[in-house]
Amino acid sequence: MERYKGLWLRKYIYHFNNPAKTVFLEQYKNSSYYTEEQEQETQRMMAGLMSMGQNDIDRGLVVGLPLDVIYTMTFTVALNLAKSHIQANISLDDETLDTIAERVCSSVLA
Repeated sequence: MERYKGLWLRKYIYHFNNPAKTVFLEQYKNSSYYTEEQEQETQRMMAGLMSMGQNDIDRGLVVGLPLDVIYTMTFTVALNLAKSHIQANISLDDETLDTIAERVCSSVLA
């Protein structure tokens, strides 16, 4: 749990602290300029994280869902909350973020 919580918090903090990069990356990935080769490179860079997730599924530590679903249930939440916080739609203190990270990560644990 702590490993996933730490990853979740780091993802949230990155996006919150780098709003311009976050917006750019989202726009770029959803544009016609983002190619299949770039997606393959992204997948190559994410291979270690995906391998960790698959190993945890195989060991029965994480629910047996496709990794893309688990990613969406966890890390996409971090991204979206950071964007809402940046836009001042919500205000999140450290204690609240810690609680959210625990709840989100526990949702995928077996």
